[in-house]
Amino acid sequence: NAAASLKISAVALSFAAIYYLVRIFVQNADDLKKIIPFFISSSVVIMIYGIWQNVAFARGRESFAAMPGRANATFTEPDWLGIFVVFIIAIIYSMLYFISKSAAPSKDIPISKQITNYKLQITKNFLLASYFSYLVLAYISLILTVSRSAWLGALVVTVLYLLIIFTNLKISPRYWQWKNTLKIKIGILAALLASLLIVYFFNLTSFQLFNRFQSTGTGLQKITISCLSKSNFDRVPEKVGAVDDLVPYSCQHINLEEIEAEKEQGNFIGEVYRDDPNVNIRAEIYRKSWQEIKKHPVLGVGWGSIGDVLGRDGRGTNLNASNIFLELWLGSGLPGLVALASIWVYILIANIKKFFVNSDPGGASLGLFLFLGATSLLVPNLFNAGIFMGILWLFFGIVQIKEDKNEQ
Repeated sequence: NAAASLKISAVALSFAAIYYLVRIFVQNADDLKKIIPFFISSSVVIMIYGIWQNVAFARGRESFAAMPGRANATFTEPDWLGIFVVFIIAIIYSMLYFISKSAAPSKDIPISKQITNYKLQITKNFLLASYFSYLVLAYISLILTVSRSAWLGALVVTVLYLLIIFTNLKISPRYWQWKNTLKIKIGILAALLASLLIVYFFNLTSFQLFNRFQSTGTGLQKITISCLSKSNFDRVPEKVGAVDDLVPYSCQHINLEEIEAEKEQGNFIGEVYRDDPNVNIRAEIYRKSWQEIKKHPVLGVGWGSIGDVLGRDGRGTNLNASNIFLELWLGSGLPGLVALASIWVYILIANIKKFFVNSDPGGASLGLFLFLGATSLLVPNLFNAGIFMGILWLFFGIVQIKEDKNEQ
């Protein structure tokens, strides 16, 4: 598909330009420190807009959302917002570690002779409170995307983060380190509980979040249905393949916000399970992708032909491989697959080593950020094909930054 290939090549060049611009302007840790405050503050606007979308939807107003009841903010779909928020969470985790690490007593002065810097301690406590508040906002935004791939990404990043800082404690155990690490763990748990309570008590989503998460493992999705009578509902199987299977029983699938209207019409409301359509669609996409890869394993089918091979969704949009590595292999063959895999393996290995061997709080925090940042972009993209996400290319651009030896 020559026309589509030309278009996608132009898009790819624009992202390459973003990459090289970042390489030029962000060359060391000092440059990164200058842009992170702007990045974090601007992301607040994005997340608040996403929350507003769900508030507007709950009140029956126009929410400008790509999918009803799912926040996507300034992104084209909720999954992309979810990936962005997971990356933000990785940044906050790294900043929390830096603050806790830099709060250590000096090695050159005995603890008994140190004088507490009151103003400095107030500043650090204020920063910790601000970051944990920011974490609550990020968790709320992440929940409202209802993106299971992003949820999984956040879970993996959080578990790895806690595991890494705990392992670091085992290597160099000190009382103040245990105390600060405990504060971080309690703060993360408190932020998560606060975000769940806010979502629940303010009715920020109409999705049954637990069932949404559970369906990932079971492949079954609980849905609400409306039937003409209870006798009709009693004849419906406990599990149906698709919503069309409800028609012979005089039943139909409804949204949660339609329950009261259906009850007023005298219909009976119940719940059944159906095969999760997203799981089935992804399974079919993986099957088609693998079939084409086996036919063209070396050079792929070309970026412009992926949509022709996989087909279109209900909105008429070309489907992607729903996995960034399959997408690269299908579009650009083995060279693209090997290149992307090599980049990620290098980032993960090099920066986890940087974290453990670096005694400087700044250098260790930088290594932790690059490791968690890579993980935050990698895990959700195992179920998405976000190769053309600006945040991904921005991140690739800062991977090679040099540590600032002049500052702690």
